Amino acid sequence: MKFFSNKRYPCNIFSAFIILIFSSSLFVIISCKKLVAVTEPVDSITTSEVFENEATAISSVISIYNSFRPSNASLGIQNMLSLYAGLSSDELNFFNGTDINVIQFQNNSLDATNPFVQDFWTPVYSTIYRANAVIEFLPQSTSVSDSVKNQLIGEAQFLRALCYFYLTNLFGNVPLITTTSWVQSSGIYRISQGQIYQRIISDLLDAKDKLSGDYSISSGERIRATKWAAAALLAKIYLYQQDWQEALQNSSEVISNNALYALQSDLNKVFLASNASNINKEAIWQIQVYPQSPFSCVEGLRLIPASRTSAPTWYITNQLMSAFEAGDMRRRLWVDSTKYTVSGITTVYYYPYKYKVRTASSVTEYDMILRLAEQYLIRAEAKANLNDLSGAVSDLNILRNRAGLTNLSASLSQSQVMAAIYQERQVELFSEKGDRWFDIKRTGRSSGVLGPIKPGWTNNDTLYPIPYSEIQVAPNLKQNPDY
Repeated sequence: MKFFSNKRYPCNIFSAFIILIFSSSLFVIISCKKLVAVTEPVDSITTSEVFENEATAISSVISIYNSFRPSNASLGIQNMLSLYAGLSSDELNFFNGTDINVIQFQNNSLDATNPFVQDFWTPVYSTIYRANAVIEFLPQSTSVSDSVKNQLIGEAQFLRALCYFYLTNLFGNVPLITTTSWVQSSGIYRISQGQIYQRIISDLLDAKDKLSGDYSISSGERIRATKWAAAALLAKIYLYQQDWQEALQNSSEVISNNALYALQSDLNKVFLASNASNINKEAIWQIQVYPQSPFSCVEGLRLIPASRTSAPTWYITNQLMSAFEAGDMRRRLWVDSTKYTVSGITTVYYYPYKYKVRTASSVTEYDMILRLAEQYLIRAEAKANLNDLSGAVSDLNILRNRAGLTNLSASLSQSQVMAAIYQERQVELFSEKGDRWFDIKRTGRSSGVLGPIKPGWTNNDTLYPIPYSEIQVAPNLKQNPDY
């Protein structure tokens, strides 16, 4: 049962834009020397000044990346998506049942005033605004070289596309805002998911042409977008759009680039930061972690219990645990357990252990957003839908062999191959930025998977509610059904 309350939230998409525009289109730039070397950090500059030279132009783009970084507590997409979407799907349970705002995700009973839903909306549109400013104003600069312009605009397009990918998969139809010009809230409305995907694809195709083909712009670290990151995200978008040929083409481009990419043979090293001292060739694009306490990714900090006898805040469901085949090394190396005792009764709880660091004195892991294993899964699904069943099985076997499993039979039917693909996606990509939640929705399996285990489940639960504060200031947005 969904309901409204009288709770109000001061920040929404419109107030976020007002703040930025009221401050002479103020850019808040947090410079990061690892992302780019600039002589002086640029703290605040107006839109008219931001592209006067290459250093400030680069800093404006770095500010967009910084809004994604896991230590930025205001951006729910990167900080909490793995956790809350894991609750919405069949991956995670929440241990402490007293926090109603979190339990609503697990029970698929979200309230439109839930503050965590707001966190998946407003900060993302603020990030989109920053990207819009780069795309809109940088071409007018006469002091930035064309090569730098192309790279920076391509990065902004890539990041804007990623934001819209998350927004439309969480909320369905959403406003498409591609300019910094203020639009009255009464004129803001939602457009179809198909139109959102058209913009995403357009941005990524343009970005793919503009972006660098290597990681030299970030001193070898895989923390800024390249043409290969654009291709990898395009492959994912085309998969979601069931454009199998384009999904196949783009994933194959990434997989075939052996000079840059290869699967990690050691599953314990998949989520390590790729840097000068350790090149992680499985990483296509990662988000840098701040070199300050707790020196860890959010998934490590939030998912790993404080001790072997502590209660986990989030723990793996029986459904996910039973998905692993006997002998799957992903079960052994990417899942850990804790024993928690209450009133003399000890219960074993399992939790995701892809990220190994809860707290540390230095950064060793970066937040993985795009990695090579997913490209094999995308290509396998595209091949299966194009009736190249042997090719699909071959791609799946590459991942299965790495996990210590035997080859699938080459004589599987198409339905059996598709079932194997869904199985491999579940155990390979669990607790990674909502992939399982998005997967069961895009493949039309939500009710079949979640109906038996979620009391009161309806198909309308596949979309999160538009935040109540947004509906208040912009009635044209309209609410998703059943909220």
